Amino acid sequence: MRLEILKEDVWQCNHCSMCSEMVCDQAGFYKVCPVYQLMEFENYTARGHNTIALYLLEGSLNYNRELAEVIFKCTTCKLCEEVCKPMGNAVAGLGGYGLKSIMDAVIKPMQIEMKPIPSVAIMEAMRTDCVEQGLEPDGLKELAARVTASGNIYGKPAADRLQWAAGLNLASQAPTILFAGDTAAYEAPEVAQAAARVLQRIGISFSLLSDERASGAVLFRTGNIVLGEKMARHNLDLLKSALEVICLSAGDYYSLSTDWPKFAGSMPFKVNHISMVLADAIKDKRLRFSKNVPVNATYEDPCYLGRGMNQYADPRIVLKAIPGLTLTEMYPTAHGAWCCGNCGGIPDSDPELSIKLGVRKLSLIEATRASLVATSCPEVKVHLKKVFAHARKTVEVKDIVELAAQAIGE
Repeated sequence: MRLEILKEDVWQCNHCSMCSEMVCDQAGFYKVCPVYQLMEFENYTARGHNTIALYLLEGSLNYNRELAEVIFKCTTCKLCEEVCKPMGNAVAGLGGYGLKSIMDAVIKPMQIEMKPIPSVAIMEAMRTDCVEQGLEPDGLKELAARVTASGNIYGKPAADRLQWAAGLNLASQAPTILFAGDTAAYEAPEVAQAAARVLQRIGISFSLLSDERASGAVLFRTGNIVLGEKMARHNLDLLKSALEVICLSAGDYYSLSTDWPKFAGSMPFKVNHISMVLADAIKDKRLRFSKNVPVNATYEDPCYLGRGMNQYADPRIVLKAIPGLTLTEMYPTAHGAWCCGNCGGIPDSDPELSIKLGVRKLSLIEATRASLVATSCPEVKVHLKKVFAHARKTVEVKDIVELAAQAIGE
Protein backbone atom coordinates (compact mmCIF):
# COMPACT_ATOMS: atom_id res chain seq x y z
CA MET A 1 0.00 0.00 0.00
CA ARG A 2 1.61 3.27 -1.15
CA LEU A 3 -0.01 5.14 1.72
CA GLU A 4 2.39 3.34 4.10
CA ILE A 5 5.19 5.65 2.91
CA LEU A 6 3.38 8.63 4.46
CA LYS A 7 2.13 6.99 7.67
CA GLU A 8 4.16 9.27 9.96
CA ASP A 9 2.67 12.34 8.28
CA VAL A 10 -0.81 10.88 8.64
CA TRP A 11 -0.26 10.33 12.36
CA GLN A 12 1.01 13.89 12.84
CA CYS A 13 -2.23 15.52 11.67
CA ASN A 14 -3.98 16.80 14.81
CA HIS A 15 -7.35 17.19 13.00
CA CYS A 16 -7.67 20.85 14.00
CA SER A 17 -10.26 21.76 11.27
CA MET A 18 -8.34 24.83 10.06
CA CYS A 19 -8.30 23.20 6.61
CA SER A 20 -12.07 23.41 6.16
CA GLU A 21 -13.54 26.76 7.22
CA MET A 22 -10.70 29.01 8.33
CA VAL A 23 -11.28 32.75 7.78
CA CYS A 24 -8.49 35.23 8.53
CA ASP A 25 -8.45 38.54 6.68
CA GLN A 26 -5.14 39.46 8.29
CA ALA A 27 -3.41 36.43 6.76
CA GLY A 28 -5.39 36.65 3.49
CA PHE A 29 -7.68 33.62 3.81
CA TYR A 30 -11.43 33.42 3.35
CA LYS A 31 -12.53 29.77 3.60
CA VAL A 32 -10.40 26.89 2.44
CA CYS A 33 -11.44 23.60 0.87
CA PRO A 34 -13.38 24.32 -2.36
CA VAL A 35 -15.08 20.93 -2.52
CA TYR A 36 -16.16 21.14 1.12
CA GLN A 37 -17.80 24.51 0.44
CA LEU A 38 -20.06 22.77 -2.10
CA MET A 39 -20.48 19.30 -0.59
CA GLU A 40 -20.59 20.33 3.09
CA PHE A 41 -19.44 16.96 4.40
CA GLU A 42 -16.35 16.59 6.59
CA ASN A 43 -14.94 13.68 4.59
CA TYR A 44 -14.15 16.09 1.72
CA THR A 45 -11.78 18.21 3.83
CA ALA A 46 -8.08 17.52 4.37
CA ARG A 47 -8.90 16.60 7.95
CA GLY A 48 -11.46 14.12 6.66
CA HIS A 49 -9.02 12.72 4.09
CA ASN A 50 -6.32 12.31 6.74
CA THR A 51 -8.80 10.55 9.04
CA ILE A 52 -9.67 8.16 6.21
CA ALA A 53 -5.94 7.58 5.65
CA LEU A 54 -5.45 6.84 9.35
CA TYR A 55 -8.24 4.24 9.35
CA LEU A 56 -6.83 2.65 6.19
CA LEU A 57 -3.41 2.35 7.81
CA GLU A 58 -4.88 0.90 10.99
CA GLY A 59 -6.88 -1.64 9.01
CA SER A 60 -10.27 -0.54 10.29
CA LEU A 61 -11.23 0.64 6.77
CA ASN A 62 -10.60 -0.90 3.36
CA TYR A 63 -10.53 0.67 -0.10
CA ASN A 64 -13.83 0.34 -1.98
CA ARG A 65 -15.70 2.20 -4.70
CA GLU A 66 -17.69 4.36 -2.28
CA LEU A 67 -14.48 5.46 -0.57
CA ALA A 68 -12.81 6.09 -3.93
CA GLU A 69 -15.61 8.51 -4.84
CA VAL A 70 -14.54 10.67 -1.89
CA ILE A 71 -10.81 10.29 -2.53
CA PHE A 72 -11.09 11.47 -6.14
CA LYS A 73 -13.17 14.57 -5.32
CA CYS A 74 -10.13 16.52 -4.06
CA THR A 75 -8.81 19.23 -6.42
CA THR A 76 -5.26 18.94 -4.97
CA CYS A 77 -5.19 22.76 -4.91
CA LYS A 78 -3.00 22.81 -1.75
CA LEU A 79 -5.00 25.52 0.02
CA CYS A 80 -5.39 23.12 2.94
CA GLU A 81 -1.61 22.93 3.21
CA GLU A 82 -1.29 26.70 2.97
CA VAL A 83 -3.39 27.29 6.08
CA CYS A 84 -1.37 24.55 7.80
CA LYS A 85 1.61 26.95 8.01
CA PRO A 86 1.02 28.93 11.21
CA MET A 87 4.42 30.63 11.15
CA GLY A 88 4.06 31.57 7.50
CA ASN A 89 0.56 32.90 8.05
CA ALA A 90 1.75 35.10 10.90
CA VAL A 91 4.35 36.51 8.52
CA ALA A 92 1.67 37.06 5.87
CA GLY A 93 -0.26 39.11 8.39
CA LEU A 94 2.75 41.39 8.78
CA GLY A 95 4.00 41.64 5.21
CA GLY A 96 1.52 39.97 2.87
CA TYR A 97 2.06 36.98 0.59
CA GLY A 98 5.20 38.54 -0.91
CA LEU A 99 7.05 38.34 2.41
CA LYS A 100 5.59 34.92 3.14
CA SER A 101 6.78 33.59 -0.20
CA ILE A 102 10.45 34.17 0.71
CA MET A 103 10.20 32.72 4.20
CA ASP A 104 11.33 29.21 3.28
CA ALA A 105 14.61 30.52 1.87
CA VAL A 106 15.17 32.84 4.84
CA ILE A 107 14.54 30.37 7.64
CA LYS A 108 16.06 27.20 6.08
CA PRO A 109 19.65 28.17 7.11
CA MET A 110 18.33 28.42 10.68
CA GLN A 111 17.06 24.81 10.41
CA ILE A 112 13.49 25.95 10.91
CA GLU A 113 10.73 24.68 8.66
CA MET A 114 7.28 25.93 7.70
CA LYS A 115 6.35 22.36 6.90
CA PRO A 116 2.62 21.66 6.79
CA ILE A 117 0.97 18.25 6.91
CA PRO A 118 1.36 17.02 3.29
CA SER A 119 -2.37 16.42 2.89
CA VAL A 120 -2.24 16.47 -0.92
CA ALA A 121 0.56 13.88 -1.03
CA ILE A 122 -1.49 11.72 1.34
CA MET A 123 -4.49 12.09 -0.96
CA GLU A 124 -2.43 11.24 -4.04
CA ALA A 125 -1.02 8.14 -2.31
CA MET A 126 -4.55 6.93 -1.63
CA ARG A 127 -5.41 7.60 -5.27
CA THR A 128 -2.46 5.49 -6.38
CA ASP A 129 -3.71 2.66 -4.19
CA CYS A 130 -7.15 3.03 -5.76
CA VAL A 131 -5.73 2.96 -9.30
CA GLU A 132 -3.80 -0.21 -8.50
CA GLN A 133 -7.10 -1.80 -7.43
CA GLY A 134 -9.04 -0.47 -10.43
CA LEU A 135 -11.21 1.80 -8.28
CA GLU A 136 -10.62 5.13 -10.06
CA PRO A 137 -13.65 6.88 -11.68
CA ASP A 138 -14.56 5.89 -15.24
CA GLY A 139 -13.60 9.35 -16.51
CA LEU A 140 -10.02 8.81 -15.37
CA LYS A 141 -9.89 5.37 -16.96
CA GLU A 142 -10.96 7.03 -20.21
CA LEU A 143 -8.28 9.70 -19.73
CA ALA A 144 -5.61 7.02 -19.32
CA ALA A 145 -6.85 5.26 -22.46
CA ARG A 146 -6.59 8.52 -24.45
CA VAL A 147 -3.07 9.20 -23.22
CA THR A 148 -1.99 5.62 -23.94
CA ALA A 149 -3.38 5.75 -27.47
CA SER A 150 -2.33 9.26 -28.50
CA GLY A 151 0.28 10.57 -26.06
CA ASN A 152 -1.93 13.51 -25.02
CA ILE A 153 -4.82 14.00 -22.62
CA TYR A 154 -7.28 14.97 -25.36
CA GLY A 155 -6.82 11.92 -27.56
CA LYS A 156 -5.90 14.14 -30.51
CA PRO A 157 -3.59 12.90 -33.32
CA ALA A 158 0.09 13.12 -32.43
CA ALA A 159 0.74 14.29 -36.01
CA ASP A 160 -1.27 17.48 -35.31
CA ARG A 161 0.64 18.46 -32.18
CA LEU A 162 2.92 21.02 -33.81
CA GLN A 163 0.38 22.57 -36.18
CA TRP A 164 0.24 25.65 -33.96
CA ALA A 165 3.89 26.42 -34.87
CA ALA A 166 3.40 26.45 -38.64
CA GLY A 167 4.99 29.54 -40.20
CA LEU A 168 6.75 30.74 -37.05
CA ASN A 169 10.29 30.06 -38.36
CA LEU A 170 11.56 28.42 -35.17
CA ALA A 171 15.05 27.00 -34.64
CA SER A 172 15.36 23.33 -35.57
CA GLN A 173 17.67 22.68 -32.63
CA ALA A 174 18.48 24.86 -29.63
CA PRO A 175 19.54 24.36 -25.99
CA THR A 176 16.26 25.96 -24.85
CA ILE A 177 13.07 23.96 -25.38
CA LEU A 178 9.58 25.40 -25.32
CA PHE A 179 7.42 22.68 -23.77
CA ALA A 180 4.02 23.76 -25.05
CA GLY A 181 2.02 21.02 -23.34
CA ASP A 182 -1.17 19.34 -24.45
CA THR A 183 -3.60 22.21 -23.92
CA ALA A 184 -1.60 24.93 -25.66
CA ALA A 185 -0.87 22.54 -28.53
CA TYR A 186 -4.45 21.40 -29.14
CA GLU A 187 -7.01 23.53 -27.28
CA ALA A 188 -5.37 26.95 -26.92
CA PRO A 189 -2.83 27.32 -29.76
CA GLU A 190 -3.08 31.09 -29.49
CA VAL A 191 -1.21 30.87 -26.16
CA ALA A 192 1.65 28.85 -27.67
CA GLN A 193 1.85 31.20 -30.67
CA ALA A 194 1.94 34.29 -28.44
CA ALA A 195 4.65 32.73 -26.27
CA ALA A 196 6.76 31.94 -29.34
CA ARG A 197 6.47 35.49 -30.67
CA VAL A 198 7.36 37.09 -27.34
CA LEU A 199 10.34 34.78 -26.83
CA GLN A 200 11.57 35.67 -30.30
CA ARG A 201 11.21 39.37 -29.47
CA ILE A 202 13.26 38.86 -26.30
CA GLY A 203 15.95 37.19 -28.36
CA ILE A 204 15.68 33.69 -26.93
CA SER A 205 16.44 31.00 -29.51
CA PHE A 206 14.38 27.92 -28.77
CA SER A 207 13.12 24.77 -30.42
CA LEU A 208 10.29 22.30 -29.90
CA LEU A 209 10.27 18.59 -29.19
CA SER A 210 9.47 16.78 -32.42
CA ASP A 211 7.56 14.07 -30.54
CA GLU A 212 6.49 15.83 -27.34
CA ARG A 213 3.98 13.93 -25.23
CA ALA A 214 1.94 14.67 -22.12
CA SER A 215 4.06 15.67 -19.13
CA GLY A 216 2.11 13.24 -16.95
CA ALA A 217 0.93 16.06 -14.68
CA VAL A 218 -2.73 15.05 -14.45
CA LEU A 219 -1.74 11.36 -14.26
CA PHE A 220 0.48 11.95 -11.24
CA ARG A 221 -2.25 14.00 -9.55
CA THR A 222 -4.79 11.23 -10.09
CA GLY A 223 -2.66 8.30 -8.95
CA ASN A 224 -1.71 6.82 -12.31
CA ILE A 225 2.01 7.09 -11.67
CA VAL A 226 2.96 4.18 -13.95
CA LEU A 227 1.54 5.87 -17.05
CA GLY A 228 2.75 9.26 -15.82
CA GLU A 229 6.32 7.97 -15.59
CA LYS A 230 6.06 6.42 -19.05
CA MET A 231 5.11 9.78 -20.58
CA ALA A 232 7.76 11.64 -18.60
CA ARG A 233 10.55 9.22 -19.53
CA HIS A 234 9.65 9.55 -23.21
CA ASN A 235 10.04 13.33 -22.95
CA LEU A 236 13.23 13.04 -20.90
CA ASP A 237 14.84 10.95 -23.62
CA LEU A 238 14.17 13.81 -26.06
CA LEU A 239 15.54 16.41 -23.64
CA LYS A 240 19.00 14.91 -23.15
CA SER A 241 20.80 17.85 -24.77
CA ALA A 242 18.55 20.59 -23.36
CA LEU A 243 19.90 23.23 -21.00
CA GLU A 244 16.57 24.89 -20.26
CA VAL A 245 12.90 23.93 -20.59
CA ILE A 246 10.23 26.64 -20.59
CA CYS A 247 6.73 25.47 -19.71
CA LEU A 248 3.49 27.24 -20.61
CA SER A 249 1.29 25.13 -18.34
CA ALA A 250 1.41 25.57 -14.57
CA GLY A 251 0.69 21.85 -14.18
CA ASP A 252 3.54 20.90 -16.51
CA TYR A 253 5.94 23.25 -14.72
CA TYR A 254 4.96 21.71 -11.38
CA SER A 255 5.28 18.17 -12.72
CA LEU A 256 8.69 18.66 -14.36
CA SER A 257 9.94 20.32 -11.17
CA THR A 258 8.48 17.95 -8.56
CA ASP A 259 7.25 14.69 -10.13
CA TRP A 260 9.98 13.90 -12.64
CA PRO A 261 12.87 14.17 -10.11
CA LYS A 262 11.18 11.58 -7.88
CA PHE A 263 12.00 8.79 -10.33
CA ALA A 264 14.68 10.35 -12.56
CA GLY A 265 16.75 12.33 -10.05
CA SER A 266 17.62 16.00 -10.45
CA MET A 267 16.82 17.39 -13.87
CA PRO A 268 19.85 17.92 -16.17
CA PHE A 269 18.27 21.17 -17.37
CA LYS A 270 16.77 24.25 -15.81
CA VAL A 271 12.97 24.28 -15.62
CA ASN A 272 11.18 27.63 -15.94
CA HIS A 273 7.64 28.81 -16.34
CA ILE A 274 6.99 31.35 -19.09
CA SER A 275 5.94 33.98 -16.53
CA MET A 276 9.37 33.78 -14.90
CA VAL A 277 11.11 34.22 -18.25
CA LEU A 278 9.01 37.27 -19.15
CA ALA A 279 9.44 38.86 -15.71
CA ASP A 280 13.24 38.46 -15.91
CA ALA A 281 13.25 40.01 -19.40
CA ILE A 282 11.22 42.98 -18.13
CA LYS A 283 13.59 43.49 -15.20
CA ASP A 284 16.69 43.60 -17.40
CA LYS A 285 14.90 45.58 -20.11
CA ARG A 286 15.09 42.94 -22.83
CA LEU A 287 11.31 43.09 -23.03
CA ARG A 288 9.69 46.49 -23.47
CA PHE A 289 6.03 47.20 -24.20
CA SER A 290 5.02 49.92 -26.65
CA LYS A 291 1.30 49.30 -27.21
CA ASN A 292 -1.48 50.26 -24.84
CA VAL A 293 -3.79 47.49 -23.61
CA PRO A 294 -6.57 49.56 -22.01
CA VAL A 295 -8.38 47.05 -19.80
CA ASN A 296 -9.31 46.49 -16.19
CA ALA A 297 -8.05 42.97 -15.48
CA THR A 298 -7.97 40.64 -12.52
CA TYR A 299 -5.54 37.77 -12.13
CA GLU A 300 -6.41 34.12 -11.55
CA ASP A 301 -3.57 32.33 -9.74
CA PRO A 302 -3.11 28.79 -11.09
CA CYS A 303 -2.88 26.54 -8.03
CA TYR A 304 0.17 24.62 -9.27
CA LEU A 305 2.09 27.80 -10.09
CA GLY A 306 1.14 29.71 -6.95
CA ARG A 307 0.81 27.38 -3.99
CA GLY A 308 2.50 24.55 -5.87
CA MET A 309 5.67 26.43 -6.85
CA ASN A 310 5.42 29.63 -4.78
CA GLN A 311 5.33 31.78 -7.91
CA TYR A 312 3.03 34.73 -7.27
CA ALA A 313 5.13 37.79 -8.11
CA ASP A 314 6.33 37.14 -11.67
CA PRO A 315 2.93 37.00 -13.42
CA ARG A 316 2.00 40.23 -11.66
CA ILE A 317 5.27 41.86 -12.72
CA VAL A 318 4.30 41.14 -16.33
CA LEU A 319 0.76 42.46 -15.96
CA LYS A 320 1.80 45.62 -14.14
CA ALA A 321 4.37 46.41 -16.86
CA ILE A 322 1.76 46.42 -19.65
CA PRO A 323 0.76 50.01 -20.55
CA GLY A 324 -2.91 50.80 -20.02
CA LEU A 325 -3.69 47.63 -18.07
CA THR A 326 -5.15 48.11 -14.60
CA LEU A 327 -4.77 45.13 -12.29
CA THR A 328 -7.53 44.75 -9.71
CA GLU A 329 -6.99 41.81 -7.37
CA MET A 330 -9.70 39.45 -6.23
CA TYR A 331 -10.12 38.63 -2.58
CA PRO A 332 -8.89 36.18 -1.53
CA THR A 333 -5.96 36.01 -3.90
CA ALA A 334 -2.40 34.65 -4.22
CA HIS A 335 -1.71 32.12 -1.42
CA GLY A 336 -5.36 32.29 -0.34
CA ALA A 337 -6.89 32.15 -3.83
CA TRP A 338 -9.84 29.84 -4.39
CA CYS A 339 -9.30 26.97 -6.81
CA CYS A 340 -11.21 27.42 -10.08
CA GLY A 341 -12.00 23.69 -10.35
CA ASN A 342 -9.46 22.74 -13.01
CA CYS A 343 -7.06 20.89 -10.69
CA GLY A 344 -6.63 17.32 -9.58
CA GLY A 345 -8.21 15.61 -12.57
CA ILE A 346 -11.66 16.90 -11.55
CA PRO A 347 -12.58 17.96 -15.13
CA ASP A 348 -12.26 14.28 -16.12
CA SER A 349 -13.43 12.53 -12.96
CA ASP A 350 -16.39 14.85 -12.26
CA PRO A 351 -16.97 17.48 -15.01
CA GLU A 352 -20.11 18.84 -13.33
CA LEU A 353 -18.27 19.49 -10.07
CA SER A 354 -15.44 21.13 -11.99
CA ILE A 355 -17.82 23.67 -13.52
CA LYS A 356 -19.56 24.30 -10.18
CA LEU A 357 -16.22 25.09 -8.56
CA GLY A 358 -15.50 27.58 -11.33
CA VAL A 359 -18.93 29.21 -10.99
CA ARG A 360 -18.22 29.62 -7.27
CA LYS A 361 -15.43 32.06 -8.18
CA LEU A 362 -17.66 34.30 -10.28
CA SER A 363 -18.68 36.44 -7.32
CA LEU A 364 -15.02 37.19 -6.57
CA ILE A 365 -14.33 38.08 -10.20
CA GLU A 366 -17.42 40.26 -10.52
CA ALA A 367 -16.54 42.13 -7.33
CA THR A 368 -13.42 43.47 -9.07
CA ARG A 369 -15.51 44.90 -11.95
CA ALA A 370 -12.83 43.53 -14.28
CA SER A 371 -13.74 42.91 -17.91
CA LEU A 372 -10.85 40.48 -18.39
CA VAL A 373 -9.42 37.62 -16.35
CA ALA A 374 -5.72 37.05 -16.92
CA THR A 375 -4.04 33.82 -15.97
CA SER A 376 -0.75 32.07 -16.61
CA CYS A 377 -1.84 28.58 -17.57
CA PRO A 378 -3.60 27.44 -20.78
CA GLU A 379 -5.64 24.84 -18.86
CA VAL A 380 -7.05 27.52 -16.58
CA LYS A 381 -7.90 29.70 -19.57
CA VAL A 382 -9.78 26.91 -21.34
CA HIS A 383 -11.59 25.94 -18.14
CA LEU A 384 -12.66 29.49 -17.25
CA LYS A 385 -14.01 30.01 -20.76
CA LYS A 386 -16.22 26.96 -20.22
CA VAL A 387 -17.31 28.29 -16.84
CA PHE A 388 -18.22 31.71 -18.26
CA ALA A 389 -20.10 30.11 -21.15
CA HIS A 390 -22.03 27.92 -18.72
CA ALA A 391 -22.90 30.94 -16.57
CA ARG A 392 -23.63 33.10 -19.65
CA LYS A 393 -21.04 35.69 -18.64
CA THR A 394 -19.15 37.81 -21.16
CA VAL A 395 -15.89 38.20 -19.23
CA GLU A 396 -12.86 37.72 -21.49
CA VAL A 397 -10.05 35.33 -20.52
CA LYS A 398 -6.46 35.65 -21.72
CA ASP A 399 -3.11 34.19 -20.81
CA ILE A 400 -0.52 36.75 -19.74
CA VAL A 401 1.65 35.83 -22.75
CA GLU A 402 -1.21 36.85 -25.05
CA LEU A 403 -1.39 40.21 -23.30
CA ALA A 404 2.39 40.56 -23.53
CA ALA A 405 2.29 39.79 -27.27
CA GLN A 406 -0.49 42.37 -27.69
CA ALA A 407 1.57 44.97 -25.82
CA ILE A 408 4.59 44.52 -28.12
CA GLY A 409 2.37 44.80 -31.18
CA GLU A 410 2.49 41.13 -32.19
